Amino acid sequence: MKRFVAIIVAVVAILMTASSAFAGDGDLDLTWGGTGVVISAHADSSSAYALANYPDNRVLVVGSVTDSPVSRILVHRFLADGSTDTSCNSTGQFIDTADDAVASDVIVLSDGSFIIAGTMQINNKGTLFLAKFTNACNFDATFGNNGVATYSAGAGTSARALTVQPDGKIIVVGDEYPTVSDSSDQRILVARLSAVGIIDNSFGINGRFISTANEEGRA
Repeated sequence: MKRFVAIIVAVVAILMTASSAFAGDGDLDLTWGGTGVVISAHADSSSAYALANYPDNRVLVVGSVTDSPVSRILVHRFLADGSTDTSCNSTGQFIDTADDAVASDVIVLSDGSFIIAGTMQINNKGTLFLAKFTNACNFDATFGNNGVATYSAGAGTSARALTVQPDGKIIVVGDEYPTVSDSSDQRILVARLSAVGIIDNSFGINGRFISTANEEGRA
């Protein structure tokens, strides 16, 4: 699992620097970490699930570190050459120490702050969460509850992807289980939150849309 981070980061280097004079299309870019591959290793298993371009040709990667039996949010930021960006939490990375959660997607805002979406375990129940970080890779306390906003309904919710509207409201998509008794009844979920992490009750029903029993699945 540790090498999954390295694979993802190597691919993004290829995509971002395809015009390199020393590499053909599809070749590893050797200016990225010296070999085209950067390994973000941790004492526990780690995984990358999403990445984004960051100002100054930097790369932002999010995922999780498995601190058995729980998972921790992982944020890691790299400079344009693949070296660790120490302006991110002084170490280049942020690993949550409080929440049992996995980050699934990330979007970077114009001021360098960023929002991640994922699934958090609260009282053994999967819960959709959004977390906002400052450009220094610390929780933004003005968002949600000390940087984290959650939304739970039915027997559990999960976030898979997000986007931000021009007015700053956040659309997040994923899935919801209406009842515990039928764990196979997974519904498509779309929810909207304000720019400060409050569920937007003007959207759908109580801030969210859920598909019908005839439209099972996830977004």
